[in-house]
Amino acid sequence: MKFSPSLHKLSNGITVILDPMDIETISMKIGFNVGARNEEQKLYGISHFLEHILCAGTNTKGRESFTNLRNYLRDNGGGGLNAGTGNDGTRYYGKILSEKFDILIDLLADQMFNSKISEKDIEREREVISQEYKRAKDDSNRQWNRVKMENLFRDTVLSRETLGNLDTIKTISKKDLIDYKDKFYNANNSFIVISGSFGKSKIVLDKLEKFFGKMPRKDIPSFEPPVITPCVYHEIKDDKKQVKVCIGFNDKYPINKEFLYQSMAVGVFRMALGSRLFDIVREKNGLVYGIFMGRIGDEFVGLNTIQTELSSEKLSTAISLIAQTCKEIMTIKPVTDEELNRWKITSKFSRAEFMDDSDARSSRLMGHYKWFGELYDVDEYETIIDKMTLEDVNQFTKTFFDGPLSIVSMGVKIDIDMKQVWDNNFN
Repeated sequence: MKFSPSLHKLSNGITVILDPMDIETISMKIGFNVGARNEEQKLYGISHFLEHILCAGTNTKGRESFTNLRNYLRDNGGGGLNAGTGNDGTRYYGKILSEKFDILIDLLADQMFNSKISEKDIEREREVISQEYKRAKDDSNRQWNRVKMENLFRDTVLSRETLGNLDTIKTISKKDLIDYKDKFYNANNSFIVISGSFGKSKIVLDKLEKFFGKMPRKDIPSFEPPVITPCVYHEIKDDKKQVKVCIGFNDKYPINKEFLYQSMAVGVFRMALGSRLFDIVREKNGLVYGIFMGRIGDEFVGLNTIQTELSSEKLSTAISLIAQTCKEIMTIKPVTDEELNRWKITSKFSRAEFMDDSDARSSRLMGHYKWFGELYDVDEYETIIDKMTLEDVNQFTKTFFDGPLSIVSMGVKIDIDMKQVWDNNFN
């Protein structure tokens, strides 16, 4: 399938990315660069609260509730409608039959410009969000993510809970929501991505101009970029039977275009090491169900992590094997040609796979534009994949384990010093 997205600007400066596809549906996403990291302390959770309110219904007849909005879309073009809020952004999105695209544009614009923001809806959603917060407190994965972020990025924007807290959820007012929307939902802080079969670009742009060209332009308040807080921390959870572990190393390369090649070299290293760790710790020794590598953080700072979950009595053995495997890949058993070629094939498959999915394509285009301020270029990534060599991987990952080590864990009480175990087996 061809991939030829184009970048446009509405009269007020809103970025529009049009991605034509020869399919029968259309995915449309509206993104705003505002999330938990933009919030004042007294308004923690307001980005997520506002998302709820804009999805709660509009002043248009037949669309006065989320149920009305959803059913209107289903009755007139199928598909679905939803939204999501994170630390660094908020997204509103929908999918519909191509022939009914006008309805999707109209619905999303109605949410942005004609939502009720009524006291009744605010009080209802306040209770809903409070229940969502309490549910998150009981969710082990949400608990685990909170423990990691609050300790690894202590007292910075990355340590914030997207839902806020019960105190702020209780006090956010209608005026707060309107003021916050007015400050951050503007043309300088938004972008639209459309993937699917939409016909002539000019016709689509004219429709978007009609609905979104009236959005004002405003300067966006800055925020303090996060920093990493190296730590060794264990949170006791007596109701758990396992221990979740995250071992982190500072990522030397922020997410920007200048370091794209280096970051992809690190990706080769992570994949190779992750495969070896799975083979040693899981397959050969049966100590864990799964073990994986990844990156946590944002575009400014991040940590390369090794994460797993296991019984406390197996913890010392597992950490020893992990440290020994990490030492080996840096010394006597570096990344091999076979591992590099596996990364190349897997990367090309991943990039080919997303091409057939309008949701995946619009998400990829939106994420790339947010990070780099330009169109995603498949050929550029293919060139990097083909060009990557073992020398590049070794050069850009030789300091992978340098700097402070962080180990964050959560679960039953433990009686070992994991950092000491690491040091004994890695240094």
